[in-house]
Amino acid sequence: MMVSVQLIKHVHGCFASVSSMDVWLERQIMLPFAPFAGLKIEEKIEDPNDKYAAFDEKVTEVYWDLKAEKFRAYVQDDKELYDAGLHKTAARPIAEIVAEYEKVGWKIREQR
Repeated sequence: MMVSVQLIKHVHGCFASVSSMDVWLERQIMLPFAPFAGLKIEEKIEDPNDKYAAFDEKVTEVYWDLKAEKFRAYVQDDKELYDAGLHKTAARPIAEIVAEYEKVGWKIREQR
């Protein structure tokens, strides 16, 4: 039996825990078992424009959504811009970071 899992990723937009510049992403996957914290999920995706694109995530938190009847699993945050703010280094635009995730199947999550 396959299990429906909605992966959720927080892409930090600046040096703050949460800000209006942040983007939340989601990706629907199927697993042959229930997800759990610490699970590493990986998939290599061939891309004619790149040597290869990768989907490589680690689950940090899992919960069962009773209404939707599926698991929702948070994966590690993308802290590239958070870290750039912390160390006061140059950073690329958040749109460029999000585009890389979209290339491997992530979609921008509608806020409810």
